[in-house]
Amino acid sequence: MISVLEISDFRNHRSTRLFFERFSVIAGPNGVGKSNALRALHWFSLQQNHVPEIDSRRKRNLLLGGRWEGSAWVAAANTFGNWIEIETKSGPDVGAKVKDIFSGWVLLKPRAQDASATYSEVIPPVLGEDGSGLASVVAHLMTADPDSFARLLQHFQAIIPAVQRVRATREKVVRVRKKTVSIDGRDVVYDEADEVNGDALRFDMASKRDLPASEISEGTLIVLTILTAIFQSRRPQLLLIDDLECGLHPSAQETLVRQLRQIQDCFPELQVIATTHSPYILNECSPEEIILMSSDDNGFCVAKRLIEHPKWKRMQEILTPGEFWSSEGERWVIEKPEPEKKSA
Repeated sequence: MISVLEISDFRNHRSTRLFFERFSVIAGPNGVGKSNALRALHWFSLQQNHVPEIDSRRKRNLLLGGRWEGSAWVAAANTFGNWIEIETKSGPDVGAKVKDIFSGWVLLKPRAQDASATYSEVIPPVLGEDGSGLASVVAHLMTADPDSFARLLQHFQAIIPAVQRVRATREKVVRVRKKTVSIDGRDVVYDEADEVNGDALRFDMASKRDLPASEISEGTLIVLTILTAIFQSRRPQLLLIDDLECGLHPSAQETLVRQLRQIQDCFPELQVIATTHSPYILNECSPEEIILMSSDDNGFCVAKRLIEHPKWKRMQEILTPGEFWSSEGERWVIEKPEPEKKSA
């Protein structure tokens, strides 16, 4: 489990230290650095596969070193001269398995952009960061691991009770490939399209059967994407979710968090870190799991846990975390605490 993350000079994070639990949420206004915190973790994992995201022209191997500090193994990585340091609660044997660990970090910013059929040349299919390839991943899971798919469907129906059945069917998909030809000694790249058999999702809902994905709500498809990311062939060890509540009714948001916790009980290696703008999500979290972010006068991120609020201990018996956040906001994060008054 990632317990501490320090980010220095990464986008709008000048110097940020974050403390994580097995389930953590980051809340705050738009543009304060919530998504950038997830991106920092994901970018770090990409370096292990030598896929630099920031500057593809400078493909340099990640330099990874580590040290054992009593209860934690600290991995430090030098990427293009910048150091990212991650502390885990694992043992010293993590050093030998570090690449395997980082390859299990998944970033999701799911959007129901295109509900059409998908095609994958990779077995098992891989779910894209935006949820692309969903139909192919679900189709493979249904046939290769029906028990896991049945568990996925059980959690899905708990969050979206209107769903009665999900299945994948075969459908024609236009595949576009880049081709290169040489003309007068010059390489010319062009797109070549052909038609192949792909996968499409169909839904049986309480009101109507055999609906295509294009007629299903965004929130429903996003929940399916999140669950598919967890139950896919290579299960993640760290799942980063941007805008956890997107497209969901408040009661479904609360149920989603509860279902994710149930899944964590079955998969002890799974850690979830998500961003949110919803007080309903916060109501399902303990104060230790809630990180609030704001921006200082220079636009740099400042972050504190809810338990650091000077009023929280006094108000926690009266207000839920979501209610407290709604009333107090996050400006207190950048305010300097007032000195205690000396008694006479």
